[in-house]
Formats: sequence, structure tokens, C-alpha cells
Amino acid sequence: MPKQGATSRREQVLQATFQPPPPDPLHDPITGAGTTRVSARVPIPVPASAPKRCQCGAGAVLRDTRQVWPSLRPVQPLWLCSRYPECDSYVRCHPDTTVPMGSLAGPRLRKLRGKAHEVFDPLWREGGAVIDRGMAYVIAGRVMGIEDLHIGQMSERQCLRFIERIEEIEDALLDHADRLLNPARCDDAVCDLLRLIFDVQAPRPRVRASRLLDIEMPMADLIAAGWVSVELEEGAGPAWAVLTALGVAALSEPQAHAA
Repeated sequence: MPKQGATSRREQVLQATFQPPPPDPLHDPITGAGTTRVSARVPIPVPASAPKRCQCGAGAVLRDTRQVWPSLRPVQPLWLCSRYPECDSYVRCHPDTTVPMGSLAGPRLRKLRGKAHEVFDPLWREGGAVIDRGMAYVIAGRVMGIEDLHIGQMSERQCLRFIERIEEIEDALLDHADRLLNPARCDDAVCDLLRLIFDVQAPRPRVRASRLLDIEMPMADLIAAGWVSVELEEGAGPAWAVLTALGVAALSEPQAHAA
């Protein structure tokens, strides 16, 4: 039984890891190298995605959650402004890693990002197997015109625009779901060509992706509809267009009716 006031092994590791960096640059938490998992055997390094600067211009430093919430347990890594608490900007990390959940944010930006999550997250959480989180972010990024959109990286202005356009984003998600659930919307001529190209009866129908491109097939639409996926072979091998189960079912349906 541990003595009163004794810290756990986990807290000892975290305490040792997140002390102010020593003069040796090889052990500086902003430039170190190694695994990002919390471990008793290896130091916690900084991932490539680590924030370099706060919006106020000061540097970002790696500390732990006790700097902001002294009583919060378990203790986890935390990136904050080197001017904290004068500059109240910080960002939490993914559990047991030093990978930040976004960029440093002050009180107003944190509230706006929270509001953005509040209006956006239910759209993909209620999407089931049709709309997952990754696809929801891709579609939201198309609406916003932001490549690799991530709420944790958005500015105040982007958050406001995102919240204002949430209905457009929802419409785009519903349209995508409709395309997945109603594949018959694909043009009949395209369906006929796909039946000629793919052996629908094969266990895993696939052809070289270049073959579809040669005849100007709407690859982006086929992928978005969930009919076709693209697979790359290791090395310099060819790209394959694979007919998914949804595509097989859609292309087989007319034949079933004909029977």
C-alpha cells in the first residue's frame, strides 16, 4: 500500500517528463525525437505537428495539464504559450501523446471551436455507417474551400464562417448519403459501361484504374458514390479500380429485375 502523499508510477513519469527542459537541446521537448506514447522507458518527444508559435508571437512550450487545471487527473501533456498565464492560450493533446489536438487557442477561439463542434459533431455521429467522421470532414472542407479541414486548426473567422454555413454542410452530407443509399442515380450509360468493364460475377471485380480514365469514366463520382475504390500496389505497381459491394449490388440489380 503506497504511503500517504506518495505519487503513482504514472505521475512520476509525467513529472519527470514535463519538467522545464534542460540546457541540452537534444532533450528539449520542442526538438526531441522518438515515440509519442507516454512510456516509463523512453522520453516523450515532440511530433512533427507540434505547435511552434502562439498567435501572440511567443513560442509554444510543452508542459502538462496541471499548469491549467492543478487538480485534474490523470495528468496529460499540454501545449501552452510561453507567456502563460499572461497569454491564456493552450491546446490539449490526444490522450497519452504529445500530439496536439489543434493550434494554440485563447478563450474566445476555444469557445468558437467548441461551438463549431457542437453544431457539426451530431451530423456525423448520427450518420451511422453512411457518414463517418472522416468523410464528414472531407465534405465540410469542400463546402468551406479548406483542404484537410480540422476544427482544431481553424481561426476565429473560419469558425464563424463554419457555424454560419452549417446548414450548407448538412445539405452536402445529406446529398452524399443519398448518393450512397440510392446508387440508381448513376447514368444508365455509365452503368452499361461498368458492366462491360467489370466482371460483376467475379469474387472481387477490379481493373486497372487507367482503363477507366482512358474512357473518361467519372471516377470522382464513382468513388464518392461508394461504387468504386482505388487501391495502390506496393512500390511502383499499378493503381487498381475495385468494384465495391455497393457497386456490385447496383450493377446486378437491373439483371435481377430482368430475370
